[in-house]
Amino acid sequence: MWEQVIFNALVLLFSSHYAITTSSACIDCPTFDELNAIFPDTSNQQVSGHFEDGIRQKAPMKQHFQWYRYSDQSVIWLDPPADIITRANHIQIVNEVQPYKLGVESMIMVNNTAILGKDRWVDDRCNNAIIPKDNWIMMLGDTIRYMKHDCNPEFTSINSTMYIKTEKSFQDITTSYKWQLEKWISEVKEKCLLICKEY
Repeated sequence: MWEQVIFNALVLLFSSHYAITTSSACIDCPTFDELNAIFPDTSNQQVSGHFEDGIRQKAPMKQHFQWYRYSDQSVIWLDPPADIITRANHIQIVNEVQPYKLGVESMIMVNNTAILGKDRWVDDRCNNAIIPKDNWIMMLGDTIRYMKHDCNPEFTSINSTMYIKTEKSFQDITTSYKWQLEKWISEVKEKCLLICKEY
């Protein structure tokens, strides 16, 4: 029980921390050097691990995250240690974000229109986001701002909702097996009315 209370307190503490990673399957994603040029890593690298060849080295302190306990500064983490990813707002850059269901909104079609999410995925708790590598500079900056304001739609310029309108399909019932069978049965009954007996 106490472990959960401490964990919740640390999550609240790290709510202004942004962990930025790239998917291992991402081709031509921005390197951490490129990310650092625009969104500089503001963690204390002496405490949480320094960068070598664009990769963060192991943190020299076991509980290095305690160093940030009394800081009210927003911290951007590039290639953060694993224990930070679970505590900070995590933004992952991937090849592309496929259209995805939005929950109840995507289960109901209104006026033959389906609603799906696109371009950027953010979880319901506003703790995790996935953005595509295309236009990553704008996407990353906007996503940090969006998450900083608890995913308030007023603080984003990205429209991540798509509407797919479908036309009603027309089906000629005279081509269906059921309709043809019922028609045949009806014709047989009429032709055999005088000579057939009902069972």
